[in-house]
Amino acid sequence: LKSNNCKIFELTLELIKPQVYTTDLDLILQVKKLQPIHNFLLERVQEDNEQIRVEAIYKLGCFDFVEVKYKLRQLTEDINPKIQAYAAYALGKIGDRSDIPLLITKLKHPKAIVREGVVNGLRLMGSELAKHPLIEALEDLSEENIHVKNSIIQALGVIGGEDIEEYLIQLAQNTNDFAIVNTIISILGILGGEKTVRLLKHFPDEGLEVTKQENYLKLPDIETVILALERINNNLAIEVLVDIAQYSSYPYSQANLSLARVGKLETILSLWEITLKTESMGLLDAISHIQECYQHYNPNYCQVNPKNIKKNLIVKNNNNYENYLSSGYPRLSDCRTS
Repeated sequence: LKSNNCKIFELTLELIKPQVYTTDLDLILQVKKLQPIHNFLLERVQEDNEQIRVEAIYKLGCFDFVEVKYKLRQLTEDINPKIQAYAAYALGKIGDRSDIPLLITKLKHPKAIVREGVVNGLRLMGSELAKHPLIEALEDLSEENIHVKNSIIQALGVIGGEDIEEYLIQLAQNTNDFAIVNTIISILGILGGEKTVRLLKHFPDEGLEVTKQENYLKLPDIETVILALERINNNLAIEVLVDIAQYSSYPYSQANLSLARVGKLETILSLWEITLKTESMGLLDAISHIQECYQHYNPNYCQVNPKNIKKNLIVKNNNNYENYLSSGYPRLSDCRTS
């Protein structure tokens, strides 16, 4: 911890996990008459080496001590913007709600790196008190930094709530910046519900209708949409995933993987109908995985697995289940296991 070699200092800090060692290490330090770890770090933030200062400040965010918070508050006024940013982040990591007003005042700092550090500090706190100031900062027309904008959206996602979901849905509908929309969709996949699904179901169709490359770039990444639907995982989300799965081209085919993970027994009939209609084998793995997951066999739709696919034992236009089962694939139980 006293090393002037930045790499050695950084690697040593990685070994310090206060939530694990605190009691034992503090006792050892007392016996050996050594000062506590956070005192070492408080000394190092005074040095000229920027990297050592940054690493020390970052780790101080693990120590909820009065003297640590006092120093970090001072450092939010440091002449170096990077130091200010890390100090704000460290205060957020400690999570003292009394620091929220201080961080909010920094949302209009002229340096983007400081604004981003402040926003991420507020994100770690996840307090309702920061909701409206964060929205105001996001709607500030002078804010052009994409990293700050994305950080604000992520912070709002941590705060959560139906009002945040509705706000982010409206924001997604009213912006042409696909990078922003991608971040919004990722967050909505965590906190969203049916309102979010109704928004997401339109994006795949819009992607198929686009004819110009510049218009395509305004749309969110289809894989992001699919992953969000998988995370929401309600009946409507699964229906939308089934709709997407009928398009076999990449990236729409990624819906197959999501359906394999979240599909239900009643989903299989739709997947089998798509398989017959498109004459594509892409959904057979999903069908197999769902049936295996539920440990349930239903003779009203075909039961498949990758081994039998390779052996060409599936006759797509003839559901001959008795012959299929006699080919050596073991019948599963008729009820779902726990």
